[in-house]
Formats: sequence, structure tokens, C-alpha cells
Amino acid sequence: MARDQSDDLQNPFFLHSADHPGLVLVSNLLNRNNYNTWERAIRIALTAKNKLGFIDGTHDQPSSTDPHAVAWSRCNSMVVSWLLNAVTNEIADSLLYHESAQSIWTDLQLRYQQSNAPRIYQLKQSMNNLTQRSLSINTYYTRMKIIWDELKTFQPAPSCHCGNMKAWNDYPEQEFIMTFLMGLNPSYAAVRAQILMMECSPSILKVFSLVVQEERHRAIELDSHAETGHGSAPSVALTQGRRRPICSHCGLVGHTVDRCYRLHGYPPGLKPKPKTRFNDGTVQAQKQTHNAPAVFDEGMHPTTRQVQNFSDSLDNYLPGSHPAASIDNLSTSQIQNIIAHLSARLHQPNTAIMPDTLSLSISHTTLDPHAAGITLCQKKYALDLLTETGYLGCKPSSIPMDPNIKMSKDDGELLSDITSYRRLIGKLLCLTISRPDICYSVNRLSQFLAAPRTSHLQAALRILQYIKRTPGQGLFFPSSSAIQIKAFSYAD
Repeated sequence: MARDQSDDLQNPFFLHSADHPGLVLVSNLLNRNNYNTWERAIRIALTAKNKLGFIDGTHDQPSSTDPHAVAWSRCNSMVVSWLLNAVTNEIADSLLYHESAQSIWTDLQLRYQQSNAPRIYQLKQSMNNLTQRSLSINTYYTRMKIIWDELKTFQPAPSCHCGNMKAWNDYPEQEFIMTFLMGLNPSYAAVRAQILMMECSPSILKVFSLVVQEERHRAIELDSHAETGHGSAPSVALTQGRRRPICSHCGLVGHTVDRCYRLHGYPPGLKPKPKTRFNDGTVQAQKQTHNAPAVFDEGMHPTTRQVQNFSDSLDNYLPGSHPAASIDNLSTSQIQNIIAHLSARLHQPNTAIMPDTLSLSISHTTLDPHAAGITLCQKKYALDLLTETGYLGCKPSSIPMDPNIKMSKDDGELLSDITSYRRLIGKLLCLTISRPDICYSVNRLSQFLAAPRTSHLQAALRILQYIKRTPGQGLFFPSSSAIQIKAFSYAD
């Protein structure tokens, strides 16, 4: 008796007992943004099942009189079920009435496959924007390698068997190494310089191994410092029945030595402030001494130097007062002298009214009668923001947002690091204190803080380009303007 060929393992019509219509071949279902990676995963899975010919046209539908017609129909229906299980429900509904797996595959290619140029541009843009920041070395390397591996599929290198093309074939890997090193945090400058000065260029795996070793070495140093740095200091404080950690370096409550800002440096934009200190088993609060007049400490915001000099000049108006005297002990005449001195200073031209809190500069000028008034500006804050984001040398933009842009919560790919987007929007919101021209754009982008996407980040970076054009723009309140109430309305 002749053996049925459909029972042969090498036959494309063979179906294993574990094959069923509900089988899911890939973990990531197809959506509008991941077709390239999804296509490769499906090809790998169908090749393992020996069913790739049902989607690329190798196994066409036989005639009804062919002995393999029933086996082909059974296998085709199985592949169709697998493809429907590998896409989202929305896409699957539009593919349900296709008769063959090949027609489904062709439909998906025409709908979602991008041409090479736009996809290469998108991948290179994602790679240029990818930096380590708060990511671990392993996470940062993995995300970059995913982009690089897909980019390599669009850049096939010429094959050569004589060995003369080895240097050219090794060049893409060297470019990957340089991109990886440029995205590392500045704290890895030493190991980066060590890698760049090697005579023989290492492989990307060797570079990754060296950087990971540096990361682990730092973790060991922090752990050893925590164990041996201040062994006699208590590590836990009791606060209202709760156990809170104590830093062995600064003695403050609420963090450990491996997260001490005084030891490792403060994050950008964060200033030191008095906190609770543990001393001899008791919790004491650091309090500032309220002097008369107000005295500013040396460790406070560096832009308060003018306020320090201004407060020192008040000593001439407080005869017999001690620097540590309380304001409650001042006499009525001393208080009147202070008020008179403040009034005289505030009416002087170009006098700063308040310290540079949030880099908010408020000045009063009377030198020019046509430009007399109060100016409110955040130029330093804007320049610091551009420096922090790397957009200080960007190309300026004349408008903060494209008037024709249409943003939605599903437009573009999800950001891998949503913290950086939220931080940027938060800083832009602080800048709207003196920049009402960006209020609409920033408030619109703040609606997508829950799940920001690449299109939202590009719109936020457009605002930075606009700020680069006018970093010193602010508000001006003229002293000669008449008080008038103006109203505007829009009616069809």
C-alpha cells in the first residue's frame, strides 16, 4: 500500500498534532507601526513550520482534480488562521474574507510596508535621539541594537570571498560602536576614552562588556562605601512609627548614601534645601535664623548676591541693632527707616526687585520715558533649558507649532522613555510664566503626558527651536499706559 505523502515530515502539507487554528506564532501582534519586525518574525515561524510557501506563492492552489487539493485547502486554512491570530482585532476584521493566505500577505504588504528611504530615515532619527540618560547600560544597548539590526536589513553589503572587502564590511560595526559610545552619559567618559585609544578596534560585544564592567564596578564601590563609610552612624530613624533610612554621608533622613545628592551631585534644576538631620538618636530640624534685616546664607541660590549686598546696606538704617536681633525687637523708628529705604531703592532705575527665583528676572526702569515700566523675563531659564536638552545650537523656528499639525493619542510610536517627555513639558510650563506665546502649544502637548508618542516629542522640540529664536522675550508693563478694559469676541 502506498504511503500518503501528507504524513511525511518534509512535505509542506504535513500538519503536526500540535498545529491548531488557535495557535499564535508571534508574541507581538501586527499594528500600524511594527510591520517590518512583525514580517520577519512571521517568516521565521512559518519557515519552522514548513509553510512559508503558502504566503510567497511557492505552493499555488492546485486544481480540484489534483490529489493534493484537499491537503492544500486544509493547510491554507491553517495558515490563514495563524495570520489572523498574529494581527490586532481591528486588522483581522478586514482580512476575514480573504480566500488564501497569499492574498492576506499581499494585502498587508500593500497596506503597511514602507519604502526603504522613509524607514531608513525614521530608524536613523530614532538612533540619533536615543541616549542613555537614566537607562542602564544593558537596556540602552538592547534598544540601540534593535534599531541597528533592522537598519542593517536595508543596507546590504556587497559579498566578497577574496578578503579584500573585509575593511569595508567591518565599517558598519565601527559606526555602531561610535553611535553607542556617543550616547553614553558623561560619567562614562573615562572608559569611553580607553576604548577609543585602543590600537586594534574592538568588536561591539567587547565594547559592551567593558562598559558593563565599569557599571558593575561603580555599584560595588557604592555598596562598599555604604558598609564602611560611617559604620557608627545609625542607618534607620523612627519617625511617627515608621522606619526611615539615614544617609551615612550627610546624616539626613529619607535616603541612603548611594542616593545622596551631596555626594554624587544634584540633578539639573534641583537646589539644596534644609532637611531633617539625625543627631545623637534624636531628629532635629534645620531652621534658618530670621535676622533683621533678612540675611542670606552663603550656600543659597548664587543669584541672590545682589540681595545679600542690598540687605547689608540696611545696617546703616538700624542704629545699634545686632545682626542676630529679632524683628520683634525693632523699634517703630527703625521699621520706618527700613520702609523708607526700600521705597527709595525700588524707585531707582534698573533695580532688581526680587531674586532670580526660577530664573525669573523682574526689573524696573525709568531712564527712557518711552520705555519706563516693569520688565518680566526668563532668559536665563530659557538658555539653561536649551543647554540641558542640547538645542542651544539648533536651527531657530519662527512659530512654536505647525498650524496644520493634527495630534492624537494614537499618532506615532510610543516613547520608550516617557520621563524625559514629562520633564520637558514641566519645564516648558514653568516658562509660560513670562511667555504667553507658547501657552497654547505647551498646554496642548501636556494632554499626552500619560502615553506620549514620537509625534508629541517632535512637536515639543519644535517649541525649543522657537525659544532659541527669542530666548529673551518676556512681558513688559509700561508705567505710562492708561488702564483700559478691552474685550474681543469671535462670532460667525
